Amino acid sequence: MDTFQTIGKSLQRKEGIPKVNGQAMYADDIRLENCLHGKTVRSTVPHGRIKQIRFGGDIPWNEFTIVLPSDIPGKNAVTLIDTDQPFLAEWEIRHVAEPIALIAHPDKELVKTAHHYIHVDVEPLPAVFTMDEALQLNHLFKSYLVQNGHSR
Repeated sequence: MDTFQTIGKSLQRKEGIPKVNGQAMYADDIRLENCLHGKTVRSTVPHGRIKQIRFGGDIPWNEFTIVLPSDIPGKNAVTLIDTDQPFLAEWEIRHVAEPIALIAHPDKELVKTAHHYIHVDVEPLPAVFTMDEALQLNHLFKSYLVQNGHSR
């Protein structure tokens, strides 16, 4: 009795023909009404202090949804290993591409254009390359400091 009827044989995929002839639907093909398109404003420096966020250009900013750290209810934190990483940088940038603000608008192209007119004024801070340097600064990586076998 042949119990393996499919091993070594080509099977026709259910979605194969629609994919080949261009009829398959993908997430990017779905258009929702009253949808907002968003973009994240990210840091361009590895370490710095946020002085100011400026929204410039001839952009109708009053039509945008703008989210800053002060708009986040509760604790502004993402829990990975510990709850110590901010969802949006409040005053200190800790790495390149750290999220600083979010913007959203119904017009996807306007969001792309507006993103170029958001300026984050940053006071550069020295880069930290070793654990010893981080421990001397006494505020970076402190949640990962281990003493007597227990993290604090």
